[in-house]
Amino acid sequence: MRRQSSDILSLEVPCDRNAPATVREALAEVDGVGSSLSDGLLVASELVTNAVLHSGCEMDQLLEVRASLRRDRLMISVHDPGNSGERAQPRREGSELGGWGVRIVERLARRWGSERPDGYPVWAELEVRPS
Repeated sequence: MRRQSSDILSLEVPCDRNAPATVREALAEVDGVGSSLSDGLLVASELVTNAVLHSGCEMDQLLEVRASLRRDRLMISVHDPGNSGERAQPRREGSELGGWGVRIVERLARRWGSERPDGYPVWAELEVRPS
């Protein structure tokens, strides 16, 4: 369900395996992101995938996904219910298979972080490059 707001994207999706594709499709329709869209799609997909795989959320719970443009920055955030109590962090080099999601976000984003006020929002800020 999309909601009207000052954000360029505000979406709630079920916490299931279809969530990353749903978010990518919605973000791909957004204008004004320029050539940063491909990085934005990858970052959004990784943040949503991490929420689905690691947050402990159930399929009947929703993930809140927002994207906003502020000057020359694209901010993407994914808010999950925060059931796991764990923090998003990149795995060390040479660790087990997987764990690349946060490392990809870390490399593509200008800044990224997470909070624990109510649930668990994880966000990333990317530079917007003109097309």
